[in-house]
Amino acid sequence: MFLSVLSILCLIFTSILIRYKQKTKGSPDSQLVVIGSLSGALPWILRNARQPETTCVQEAVDFVKCTHPVSALSPFVDMYSRLLHAVINGRDLRQEIMAVLSHSELGGPRKRELVLSLLDKAARWAQQGLMARSHNRLGECTDLLLCVLQ
Repeated sequence: MFLSVLSILCLIFTSILIRYKQKTKGSPDSQLVVIGSLSGALPWILRNARQPETTCVQEAVDFVKCTHPVSALSPFVDMYSRLLHAVINGRDLRQEIMAVLSHSELGGPRKRELVLSLLDKAARWAQQGLMARSHNRLGECTDLLLCVLQ
């Protein structure tokens, strides 16, 4: 009985690996690279939160590869997993977010500084009530956000 279950699990795992290799050879399905792929990693991160960081991250990345076979997702799942693992284990959320924002995959320190300046401006505008009163400010904010996205 145990051998038959093990054989079935091996077949499933082998078919998942074959599917991943096939999907990553061609051009990826644009619908697979979506933020929803990160939600599947969450149970694996929580399950492995008390394991070493590398184990937790690798398990989450491997799982997402099974459900979303697009290699471009791996660095983002890696960052997400490391961030959540660190925070769950007592690290400071703000410091961890700053570390993730500095990651080269997200644009590095220059992009981090741009995001931080936008957050600072948004906080000041909200505090002063300028967002509701000034279309010019809203236009400036939109221009800055478009700059970030480029």
